[in-house]
Amino acid sequence: MLSVNTLLLPLEDISRSPISETMVVVFSDYRTNRIFLINYTGKPRKPCVFPLTTVMVWIEGGLITTAEMELPSFRLLPDNQQTSKAIQKRDKKFSAIAPIIENLEEFLIPTYGSKLVSQAAEASGVRRSQIYTWIYLFLQFGQTKNALLPDNRNRKGNKRRLSGVRLGRKPKSPKAPYKHKTPEDERNLERVLKKHYLIPGGLPLTKVYEHFKALHFSGCMRVQPDGEIRYEILPGQSYPSMSQFRSWTKSYENEKGINAPRMRMGSSKYDKDLKGRSGDIVVPNGPGEIYQIDATPGDIYLVSQLDKLRTLIVGRPTIYSVVDVFSEAIVGIYVSLFSSSFDAMRLALFNAFRSKVSFAREFGLTITESDWPMAVPCLKLFGDNAELTSRRSESLIEDLGITVQFGRAYRGDDKGLVEKSFDHYNNNLLSGLPGFVEKDYKTRGAKDPKLDAVLTLPELYRRLIPYIIHHNNFEKCSSRLFTREMTIDEVPFHRRDVWNWGVKHRPFSGKKLSEEQLYLNLLEKGEASVHREGVYFNKLWYSCQWTLVNGHQDQSMNRNRTKRFDVRFMRHSTDRIFLCTSDGLQIAFLKHDSARFQGCSFDEVEVQLSREHNKELEQAPEVLASELSLLENTKRLVKKAQSEQIRLPVSEIKTQSITENRGLDIEHEQQQERERLQRYTNSQYGIAEQPDIAHGTKDHSKRNTAHQDAMNNLFGSTDDNDS
Repeated sequence: MLSVNTLLLPLEDISRSPISETMVVVFSDYRTNRIFLINYTGKPRKPCVFPLTTVMVWIEGGLITTAEMELPSFRLLPDNQQTSKAIQKRDKKFSAIAPIIENLEEFLIPTYGSKLVSQAAEASGVRRSQIYTWIYLFLQFGQTKNALLPDNRNRKGNKRRLSGVRLGRKPKSPKAPYKHKTPEDERNLERVLKKHYLIPGGLPLTKVYEHFKALHFSGCMRVQPDGEIRYEILPGQSYPSMSQFRSWTKSYENEKGINAPRMRMGSSKYDKDLKGRSGDIVVPNGPGEIYQIDATPGDIYLVSQLDKLRTLIVGRPTIYSVVDVFSEAIVGIYVSLFSSSFDAMRLALFNAFRSKVSFAREFGLTITESDWPMAVPCLKLFGDNAELTSRRSESLIEDLGITVQFGRAYRGDDKGLVEKSFDHYNNNLLSGLPGFVEKDYKTRGAKDPKLDAVLTLPELYRRLIPYIIHHNNFEKCSSRLFTREMTIDEVPFHRRDVWNWGVKHRPFSGKKLSEEQLYLNLLEKGEASVHREGVYFNKLWYSCQWTLVNGHQDQSMNRNRTKRFDVRFMRHSTDRIFLCTSDGLQIAFLKHDSARFQGCSFDEVEVQLSREHNKELEQAPEVLASELSLLENTKRLVKKAQSEQIRLPVSEIKTQSITENRGLDIEHEQQQERERLQRYTNSQYGIAEQPDIAHGTKDHSKRNTAHQDAMNNLFGSTDDNDS
């Protein structure tokens, strides 16, 4: 059975719901199959009656839904937190309708209710309409005495009527500025606050006060003949003091419900720096469940490791830090001269997931597994949108099974643990090294940290790794990490001990992978297509023995369809990629067709191809003009040749001796070359021009005669034509 004060809500599509607004159950009786409902919002109206079984059918059929009543907070306060005036009004109303409440069922019946109202109105000395209003309010807001409390939440207080007497304490000087606020002052105040104060990066209130006075005395502004502006303020003209202006501003903010610091700082910065904290954090079940990762420019200047004289300054490195939320231990670090990117984050995660023994060995340090035991991939990774929202991060989700979670924009407090690790580096390590960047290093007279830079990147690693081990193993951690079980087991207040306890006593789902497998699984992900010529990826061609042997490059097997494979690749190297196949990762090498990009990065390839494409577009008009000229000249040549040609019968064309005709033209070409040789040798050796004796020889005459006979046979004798 539906209880009193249950809310009945209609569907979003009101046309399909039997009720059109939210209703409150005020009375129900299963014996008489009746239920009385009153509207929950708006001015209360007379309750209406429905068959109880019908309402139950509506609920079971999903035509309406039920919910619990939520009363305003002021109606839930005890009497000692209410004003005496509000309690007095409430009790007066309740005593007037008390007889009706005792006979509520009789009141709800139309034929009897009016009689009870008349008796209550006569006994309390109020109108019948007032009794109806009070009883309906009682039913609408939970059937408690506090339902009759006056609702002053949106009621504006009465404005003070000023008599002209100065308010507040007596000033030290009778000439101190003071002014009663007028409607014009309110308009001017709102104008200057919106323009200069209630905006991101707005002016301080003292400067806004100056703008207010300029606006207040704008009628006293005079333009001089020379164009200068002067104010002529007469004695006795009043204006508010700074304390008054501050009070007016506060009153305006309260009246409009304005959060001035939030508007001036911006919502993100306000929420991060000033907004109250709930105190609740995400508590993982065990170590390795949630890691936080973030990057920041390191507060230290380094020199090049390739310069033996240590004179080449390479700037400030980017430091990536990875922290386990369960133990607050630093599980990984990566320091690089690259800017923040997925490639840098990938290497930071690789260092976090791998064995720290081999990691330290790369920098000439010898440690044991127990010194830094955190060497497993996490289940959830909490980081910034910038590096984790691109397609590059898909490898984390698909291959390593890591759930990626994002922090809110401009809310570094979402990753408080990893942000705090940077403070540990700065305060406990970097601040004692040469080249450290102080917060006030840009102020005048401060020493430039670049002048002290002397350490290289590997040397910085050789200081960071021992510090992290000390931080995890010996620096006291926060007591809020500890549970009752840890206290019973007397776990020391050190991050490594918390990690080791969690590995032993909590569900530890971390899985160890080989460093090679970790590295390849963390490579960037892309998609390549397989063609007959090879593997095509990012506009480059690769050769893969696996695709060739398994027939993926054969057109017949693929029915002329292009097969596609996911690939792993490093953005800084085009030399090789890895195809994700059912047989694992298969390597593919850059083909000779794309060998000009060997040793380049994919970004460099993209830039070069874009440059070449732009060059082609620049030359396109010139190329098009040349193509059109060539086409037009070819057409004209063919047209001229066709106009000079004598059309022969088809039979005569087919019976010609091509060999004999070809021989004649070859002889003509040879004669041209003999003449070219004679010209060039005469010019080279200074030989005078000699008569062509070849024309007088017998053989030459025969050749000319034969050539003439052939022409006569084809086209007829010129002598006959002339005759």
